[in-house]
Amino acid sequence: RIGRKNLEALSSTGTAELLNHEQKEVDKILGPLVTPEERAGILKVLGQVHIADDSSEEDLKIKEQPMDMEEDTKSVKGQLLSVCPFLENFHSLEPLLSVWQGVRVRMFMHYQLSARAYFHFLKL
Repeated sequence: RIGRKNLEALSSTGTAELLNHEQKEVDKILGPLVTPEERAGILKVLGQVHIADDSSEEDLKIKEQPMDMEEDTKSVKGQLLSVCPFLENFHSLEPLLSVWQGVRVRMFMHYQLSARAYFHFLKL
């Protein structure tokens, strides 16, 4: 129940607020090279609950299957580059994606724990 409530709350706002240590990690990765507007945009992309890709509605109807992690990663890379284009030549894109993956794990952690506990209960 807690996991569902957390995920529903995140879905209603569309973004997850990055925790202090996640924000500090992003600041450490980026350093003083970005403007406050770019930083805010990067934090917004990293905290997205739903990954918007560049596909049209027709493409989405044809696919009919959810995006996998690799496609999500490509989409987030594209969004980060659109917010801050110089990241393409900077070696900070992979560490930023690592922060994003940590945020995703945190968002779905309750579901994972619930599933693990349920199957552990079935074993007993």
